[in-house]
Amino acid sequence: LSWRGSFIAAGVSAVVVSAIVWWLLCCGSAGALQSIETIPESSAAEGEDDLKKAKKHEDDSKPKMSSWAGSLAMLSLMGCNMLSFGSSKCIKEWAPVYLRNTGLASSELEVATLIFWSEVGGSAGAVAGGFVSSRLGGRHSLTCVLSALIASSSLGTLLWCCWASALDPARAAPMSFPVACALQALALAGVNGVRTLAGLHGAELAAFLGRRVGATNAWLEAVGQIGSVCAGQPLGALAAFAVSTLVAHSSFFIPPSSSGQTGLDSPIAGTTIIGVLTIASVIMVMLNVALLPQEALRLSHKAKVE
Repeated sequence: LSWRGSFIAAGVSAVVVSAIVWWLLCCGSAGALQSIETIPESSAAEGEDDLKKAKKHEDDSKPKMSSWAGSLAMLSLMGCNMLSFGSSKCIKEWAPVYLRNTGLASSELEVATLIFWSEVGGSAGAVAGGFVSSRLGGRHSLTCVLSALIASSSLGTLLWCCWASALDPARAAPMSFPVACALQALALAGVNGVRTLAGLHGAELAAFLGRRVGATNAWLEAVGQIGSVCAGQPLGALAAFAVSTLVAHSSFFIPPSSSGQTGLDSPIAGTTIIGVLTIASVIMVMLNVALLPQEALRLSHKAKVE
C-alpha cells in the first residue's frame, strides 16, 4: 500500500468502529439500563419489598450524570485505551528502527539492551500503576495522568535530543547510552501504567453508568486494537512521508540524504516515530484530565454507598 492508501484504510476502519461504538452507547444504553433495573420476581412478598427499598435507596443516593456526559467519558476512555495500545506496540515493534536511525544505539547489542530495559520499565510501570491507584483510593484517571506525564516527559526529551542530532549529521550520539536506557524504560513504564488501568477504569465506569461491563470491556479491547494496527504500517508510511517532505524542502532542513540515508533508514524517520509517540502521550494526559470530574463523581457515590 502507498502512504495515502494506508491512511485511508486506517481512517475508514476507525470511522466504522467509532460509528458502531456510538450506536452502542446511544441506542444500546436504554436496553442495558432496563435489564439492570429489572428486579427478579420473588415468591416472598417481604423479600421483594426489601429489594425494592434497597434499590430505591441506592438510586436516590447516586449522583446524576446525563447520558451524553457518560458517553463522552466512555469515548474519552476508549481514545486513551487506543493510544496506550498503539504506543506500547510502537515502542516494542519500532524500537529496532528508531534506536539505530537516531543514533541512540550503535550496534545490535545496544538495541537489544535498550529493548530489554524498556520491557523492564514496562513491567514496573504496570505494577506501579495498580499500586498507586489503590493507594489513591481507586483514582484511576489521576494515576493515568501521572503515568502519561512520565511517558511524555521521557519521550519529549528523546525527541528533542534526536531532532537536534538529526539536523546535524556531524554531531555524535544524541545522548549517552545509560541515559537513553533510562528514558526508554520510563517511556514504556508510563505507557503501560495507562494501559493497565484502562480496562479496570472502563469496568467501573460502565457499572456506574448502568451498562454491561463485559460488553464495555470487549469494545475497549476492540478500539485498543485499532491503535495497535495504526502503530504498524501506517506509522511507517507517515515516517517515510516525513522524510520525503523534508527532502523536498531541503532549503529549510538538512536533507537526510546528506548522511547517505534515505527513507526509513534516515534519522528523520526515527525522530518522526518518537514525535508521534510524544504527541500520543500528551493526548493521553489531556483525555485523563478530562475524566477527573467523572471520577470524583463516581468515588463520591461509592463512599456514600459504603
